[in-house]
Amino acid sequence: MFTLLSKFASLTLDWNSLSGHKVKEKVVTSTEKDISQVIKLTKKNFHGKVTSINSFEEYGVIDHDIFFPFSAVYASQKLSVGDSVLFDASRKEIFHGWIASCVELVNKDITNIRSKGANEKVSKHSALKTADKNSFMANKNSNSEATDSKNPTMDRVEAIEQIVSVCNGRYGKLKDGVEFFVEDGEVNFVPITGDILSATVLYSEGGKKVMSWKPKEIKCIEGEITACENDCGVINDEIMFFRNSCRQKVNLYVGQKVSAMIASSEQGLFKWRAFSLCTSDDDTDDVRKPYVSNRDGIYITEPLNFCNISLGKENDLQIIVKNNTSTNLVLHACYFQNKQGIFYIGKGVSSAQCIPDSRSVDITIHCRTEAIGQHEDFLLFEFTDCIIKRSVTVTVVDPLQHILKPTAPFSLINKKRQNQLDNENLLIIPGRRPYKPVSQFSNKLPPSLIPKPLLRAVQNREDLTVVVPCLYKVLMMRNYVAKFSTLLHLEEIQVRFDMKKFDLSEAILQRRGEFLSLEVEGLAEGRPSLIIGDKAILVPPYQISSFAFEGCIHEVHQNAVLLKFSDSFHKSYDGESYDVRFELNRTNFRRLHQCVHHVSENHEYAIFPSRLILEEPLVDLGLLPIQKRINGSKRQKYQSKPSNKAILQWKNTKLNWKQKEAVMRILECRCRPLPYIIFGPPGTGKTVTLVEAVLHVYENIPESRIIICTPSNSAADLVAQRIIESDLIDISEMVRLNSYQRSVDSIPEFIKPYCQDKDSMDHLTQYRIVISTCSTAGSLYTIDLCHDFFTHVFIDEAGQLMEPESDIAVGFIDSQTKGQVIMAGDPKQLGPVLRSSHALTYGLQVSYLERLMNTALYARNEREYKEYGGYNPLLVTMLEESYRSHPDILRFPSDMFYYSQIVCRFPMDINLELVNWDELPNKGFPVIFHGVKGEELREQNSPSWFNPAEVVQVAKYLQKLYGFGLSPNDVGIIAPYKKQVEKIRMLLTALNLEFCKIGSVEEFQGQERRAIIISTVRSSDQYISSDLLYNLGFMSNPKRLNVAITRSQELLIVVGNPHILSKDLFWHSFVRYCVVNGCYTGCELPLSFIQNKTNNE
Repeated sequence: MFTLLSKFASLTLDWNSLSGHKVKEKVVTSTEKDISQVIKLTKKNFHGKVTSINSFEEYGVIDHDIFFPFSAVYASQKLSVGDSVLFDASRKEIFHGWIASCVELVNKDITNIRSKGANEKVSKHSALKTADKNSFMANKNSNSEATDSKNPTMDRVEAIEQIVSVCNGRYGKLKDGVEFFVEDGEVNFVPITGDILSATVLYSEGGKKVMSWKPKEIKCIEGEITACENDCGVINDEIMFFRNSCRQKVNLYVGQKVSAMIASSEQGLFKWRAFSLCTSDDDTDDVRKPYVSNRDGIYITEPLNFCNISLGKENDLQIIVKNNTSTNLVLHACYFQNKQGIFYIGKGVSSAQCIPDSRSVDITIHCRTEAIGQHEDFLLFEFTDCIIKRSVTVTVVDPLQHILKPTAPFSLINKKRQNQLDNENLLIIPGRRPYKPVSQFSNKLPPSLIPKPLLRAVQNREDLTVVVPCLYKVLMMRNYVAKFSTLLHLEEIQVRFDMKKFDLSEAILQRRGEFLSLEVEGLAEGRPSLIIGDKAILVPPYQISSFAFEGCIHEVHQNAVLLKFSDSFHKSYDGESYDVRFELNRTNFRRLHQCVHHVSENHEYAIFPSRLILEEPLVDLGLLPIQKRINGSKRQKYQSKPSNKAILQWKNTKLNWKQKEAVMRILECRCRPLPYIIFGPPGTGKTVTLVEAVLHVYENIPESRIIICTPSNSAADLVAQRIIESDLIDISEMVRLNSYQRSVDSIPEFIKPYCQDKDSMDHLTQYRIVISTCSTAGSLYTIDLCHDFFTHVFIDEAGQLMEPESDIAVGFIDSQTKGQVIMAGDPKQLGPVLRSSHALTYGLQVSYLERLMNTALYARNEREYKEYGGYNPLLVTMLEESYRSHPDILRFPSDMFYYSQIVCRFPMDINLELVNWDELPNKGFPVIFHGVKGEELREQNSPSWFNPAEVVQVAKYLQKLYGFGLSPNDVGIIAPYKKQVEKIRMLLTALNLEFCKIGSVEEFQGQERRAIIISTVRSSDQYISSDLLYNLGFMSNPKRLNVAITRSQELLIVVGNPHILSKDLFWHSFVRYCVVNGCYTGCELPLSFIQNKTNNE
């Protein structure tokens, strides 16, 4: 046998040669021109200013971007913030971070020295453009207290340990979303999903950047293979390995001795992954039998397929093993690889059996049909010199699945639009627009037209970064407008393109009162998504006219839209057919462009906050600074509990301490004009906290003027409802502003008295509280209410907004009278819904809230603020007490997404009947993962997926819950695809079951139910890459998983295929959580979730 030391050197020397673990070498062309270009991209000699110094950890940052250690400073010169320096810096690729190798002082910043001597603080806000703002900020800075005079930009470096969520061999992402490049590793190691890395992260103005990384822990071990399948195996029952870890193509088998290098990793139930594996050269005394699929002279019945078997029935399959060799053949054993699977051997080989030449033996195998879906196992025939391995398959079906068969084969019809639909030479007769309020002070929106080169690049699938280079660059002040304008254009292009997919040919309109009605197929599904104000252009077919007619949408119904054209067209129309092209109402996009420009010109300190300066409190509650620098580096702690300077009468007496602290921080408003964030994980009451803060600002700051912005009408109505229920705001003091596009019938009755009359918005200035969606709030820019009118801007569910949408609210900041933005949201839950894959790729899906919380000032910093939940409480309060879910449901999202900080306050004293439900695999643990290996299908021309096996399983669980006593209002069903939702409703109708709420994750965000059933649908990895590209399904976005599982209060049921889901880090961890806690049932698990496999035989 070989020794550990003899193999260790070989493993180390041959590490780079491992398949799948090779770092690509840079290839440089031979011409001098190409060499010089590469040098320019990867090296720079430049002049800059020191923007950050960390004396404790001995590093600094130049121009917010170039990292340097103190050891790189020439002659150990002492540098300070503001010093001018010359430096040599390099990076491995153009997308890597810069690291300075030599830094030399050129000019000392005298201003900085004087300011430190006088203990004065310098504010970056002095760069504001107008003279008035210059004097205002200078005056403020001279009298205010900075939290860190030595580090005004708050750049810092921190060592973290995190799991890899994805890695493609060149670059990857950690669990919190920060990207890293494989070549930045300190050792030659290519991580995979689940590996645990120790990374050095630079937090700066532009966000987080991994400077270097290494595996958390590496060991070299000896052991033996205790389980082995086609592509993976287990060593010593505790270490996972994959076939590509082998240094050579060798036959691996259970019991084989191996030597391996292993790294810390989360692979199912296993804590280690072998990334390099070699077998013993001395193991020749124990000859193992190879696995083969066939051998000459031995005939075995094939295929071994039970085909389809109805659920609850058993079937058997006869297998013939025939000897066609010229000698006797000994069959020593016949057995299934999975001893606990649904297959078992009836009549067969109980002991070694000799098969003479030209003779055969019969073996009978049986199948237990206990779980719906596809099942597979391997039947092993052990002969003297080999083991023949054959796959046995079965599909267990429920009779109900026949109802769900595709109505027609899938065929995605790519409609060819008639040439005249895109003919710009037609004269368009305008229609009558929907009623819109017109203000006498109204300002026109800028046109913000889509640049033709960008449109052409999208249509021709060209590289967009060539047309707009700022797309791939880090977001900064200098490219803020250009980048977001381009992203908005990309989103608009996709929306317009999606609408054009549904152009109609030779359509006929019907008269409905004063309107003409047009039937639109797919409208109920939201394909296309038409709203009031969009247009339908009618073009006479076959180019028989040079005129086209514009019809404006006034009402949207289930399968039709009601249009108004010009009066002459209404009078003359007599059933003629027209080709129809849908066009987007661009008003919302134009508002977003306007607000991006406005914020970039007036609110740099809010969108790129770089320094915290404490102001005098607006309401003195005695909350002292959390910490203060004294004598350079020492820190003195202060109390965070209030003194008796002011006493608040809480409107909601059930608030916990964290919620109260957030309200008091907002009232004091000491971080103004920087935004304040209420970070609210699921069920922690962030909207309750926001409403309490609004009521106290209204009561304690008489001169305050408040606007509350939300992403949707339902969220705005909820805030309005909570404020109205407090009975503290007079009807003359608050207005609920609605868009002209909103139907009066959709407004709740109790809110209608507070709603703004659509006649005009000119009287809004008489109200102290305005509640609106962000989109509708954008209309206030046209009446000049964006200039220093509001003092407090509250944004609820801020994580669901695109940053340009948040800019609408941020633009209301009253900078002259020290206003503040307060955002409530959760960056770990679903962000904005986008249509464009380009906009998604280049960053439009990152909300303003999420981006802000990744900057150095707002980022989590456990070392500095451990006792405050990891965040600076002057800027962020993380609510930690969740009242929604059972502790066993809440534990996984708390550990996976919220740093294990969520404290469960679920009322356990109530009668929790579902905890003792008979269907639970583990009584008392109200979580079920039901594994189903179904088939995903599509039908007709719908691209949406459905899985009949999962539909049936979901319906069965719903039926049992109704039988247990739950009502439809107690249950929710979440499915990521519209076709799955449709099929679930179809089966419930066939079973005469009452509908509960069924919808996508997005439809459930902000809601809760006693029991939640989740259908994941996906059962093949063939189209997973498409889901990732278009942000569909559960595997494309861990936030979708987080939202789905946190909707449940007492019971969570997940139906899905563990073999597909476990390829994603977050789902892998959830399946592992269920297996460990004994709440898994259904189909066979992947090998990585089965411990001590050989011992179970």
